Amino acid sequence: MLQRPSPGGDYLVVLDERGTPVPDAVAWLDGRKLTPQEKLGGAILVPFTAKPGIKPVVLADAQGTFASLAQFEHHAEEPQFSAQFHLTREQLLAGREATLAVRPSLMLGGTHVSPSALLEPKLTLTTTTLDGISTTREVKDLKLNATSVLTHSFTVPNRMEQISATFSAKVELFTQGGEKRPVAASRTWTLNTLDKTDAVYAGRFSAIEGRHFFELLGKNGEPVADRPVGFTFSHPDFTQTIELALRTDEKGRIDLGILPDVGAISARCPDGQTVAGRINCINAPGRP
Repeated sequence: MLQRPSPGGDYLVVLDERGTPVPDAVAWLDGRKLTPQEKLGGAILVPFTAKPGIKPVVLADAQGTFASLAQFEHHAEEPQFSAQFHLTREQLLAGREATLAVRPSLMLGGTHVSPSALLEPKLTLTTTTLDGISTTREVKDLKLNATSVLTHSFTVPNRMEQISATFSAKVELFTQGGEKRPVAASRTWTLNTLDKTDAVYAGRFSAIEGRHFFELLGKNGEPVADRPVGFTFSHPDFTQTIELALRTDEKGRIDLGILPDVGAISARCPDGQTVAGRINCINAPGRP
């Protein structure tokens, strides 16, 4: 006997001693006679159960002249729900329109089911500003299908700190008397964290073709030129450090070179914040 899960239950295919499917075989389970279905290719559909586990099943021919006792794993009608959310951060400019994309996914019996099976789908969008003001929007009557992505556009508020999206729906469970079980998935994005601090600069390290750079940026991501930055260099084999002050060029960048004998580095921005970086000096170019 072969078994495979499906959105409607477990498919059973009865085989003879040569491994050939028996087209007119039937299955007896808990006193019920289950027959093969032509639209399923001759497989026997065993509906989901409220009491999953290993169950005995009697396999027989249509005439009842031969029968065999077997076991199979009877699965429960347990929905598995998830959702993918996509929101491009470049859209999140105050006063502009941004578009959120959502792709819900529902599985029953380990098999994907069309999102149209989700009942009462709802998208909840909550935005919170740096001033602690939260606004919640609910979008209902959503049209879902397996070939397209659900999208929703909204206006970005000023000084937005966080945005949360929740997709919720219900799944009807026939083995539970038609119970509608709620399912949900969420995603949260945090932004403008620099505005919550006294910092006015953002620094970052980068490496390009073996050379290391430090970039000093403003709150809006613009390069900050002609500003002093203090660096502390350390070697993994020594406790003594080297301190050096350098100044950004017209692109807000400082070329630190190859740094073959440096294991760790930190930069102190003009506003006092410290940015740490680590360099793998063992494999760095130029190190003997």
